Amino acid sequence: MECGKWYPGTRACTYQQLVIVGEHGDLINAIDRTGAAVTSVWAIDHTADGGDECTHANVNQQPWTYQTGDQGDRGLSVSVTRADGTIGGLTQQGCSSSRHIACCSP
Repeated sequence: MECGKWYPGTRACTYQQLVIVGEHGDLINAIDRTGAAVTSVWAIDHTADGGDECTHANVNQQPWTYQTGDQGDRGLSVSVTRADGTIGGLTQQGCSSSRHIACCSP
């Protein structure tokens, strides 16, 4: 995850941080670094079962290191309602699904 590369001093938001920023309206009309509308983000929860963070179970057990989904791995994501900045409930997605990664200040 490259938050610090594109937005110095930031890191990937956890699910708990997403809940807070959603409640404060910080995701209203959210866009990514290319200007594309953000409508969903990966919900990073390091306390979740490893299978919920796109872990490559056969190689390294490191979360968010495996993207093709041919091993049946999955990740949790949430939808973003751009009009009011709220987030939806947790949804399991295949790791090959394209979702944004929200960046937060520590």
